[in-house]
Amino acid sequence: MGLNSTYIITIEKHKLKSVDVYLKNNCRLNENQLDSPIMSKDNCMVLILAVDSCIKKYIRNYYYGRRFSGDYQDENLEDRIENNQTSIGCVDLSIEEFNNKLNIKFVCVTSSMSHLFAESTSIRKWFIELCKFAEAETGIFDCENEYFELIWFKNKECQFQISPEILYDFKYYPEKKPALEPINDLLNASFDYAYKHKR
Repeated sequence: MGLNSTYIITIEKHKLKSVDVYLKNNCRLNENQLDSPIMSKDNCMVLILAVDSCIKKYIRNYYYGRRFSGDYQDENLEDRIENNQTSIGCVDLSIEEFNNKLNIKFVCVTSSMSHLFAESTSIRKWFIELCKFAEAETGIFDCENEYFELIWFKNKECQFQISPEILYDFKYYPEKKPALEPINDLLNASFDYAYKHKR
């Protein structure tokens, strides 16, 4: 099995329509998703993104393989980029409810996409803007088996990485817990909702 990194956005239930609006404006939708992308049975989201260097590299490798050298030129990618934007997908979308809140999960379907999600500043900005637009409680990036990162908390963008080992010790061995208030905030917010069945 490959790497499946995930962005998790936690919102109050009544903010779900805002997420729908954001997806309509920032995804390439098919006919099954036009009415309500978030409630569609077709959970494959194709994100429309501003292009950065990581995305260019991903496009080159995904669509063209070895046809271009490492020092590829932008014009080689013209058929995949328009107005400095491109689309990346399929990203699996799912919704889970915990404690009267909703976790919206965007899961990478391949290892190469997972690495792209970890590296691309444009993709990070896409999810930060989603958090802002939907007034999310928290946003988390789960780089599977490596680290968790709190990217959004209390209406502010942030960068707070936590290793799985620290989270495990904090959750199950309170006498070892580090004196870090943000970890407590994280466990009391999205992390608890999203992972209570896994931990």
